[in-house]
Amino acid sequence: LKQVRKYLPILMVGWFIDAVAAGGFRIAISLTNALKKPSLALAKAMYPELAKLAVTGPEKIRMIVGKITLVSGLVGCIGVVISALLGKVIIELLGGAEYLFAYPILLLLAVAAMIELCGLAIESAMVALGYPGTMLSLRGIVSSVYAILLYISIPIYGTTGAGVAAIFSAILLLMLLLFRFEKVSKSAR
Repeated sequence: LKQVRKYLPILMVGWFIDAVAAGGFRIAISLTNALKKPSLALAKAMYPELAKLAVTGPEKIRMIVGKITLVSGLVGCIGVVISALLGKVIIELLGGAEYLFAYPILLLLAVAAMIELCGLAIESAMVALGYPGTMLSLRGIVSSVYAILLYISIPIYGTTGAGVAAIFSAILLLMLLLFRFEKVSKSAR
């Protein structure tokens, strides 16, 4: 599902618009993925601790997930600021001045990444608590909605529509994660 989420928007932008737009979108996605790398490493590192807590003290998981979510959100905010300050320069270095049209897309994708980062701890906690199937189904639902949003928004709004679709799908995923984690963590007490 992660590969679909990674490549589908690029393919759809190329299909609905053109190869240059897809290239600009690819640059923006690559830059936002680079901003997410430290938090993704943190998510992998925190899983064993959350798994241990799931067995020894599941009541503590809510508190820890809350703190990690706050830190991840702050890291995401820093990523958005970095994108806003350095995005044009980096895009011009990577693709040249003709790809500066990707700057607004970069900002939209950075906001979507910030929202996604807020859910990393929740995903790890859900898996640690024994709900990997739930995570897969939530990701599947959100990926399907994302594909539909891309199909609708790209022909109307172009690459900006793809960026907005990423934000909406990130919000949907976070809302579903929060809702499901609330239920699961209450029953783990």
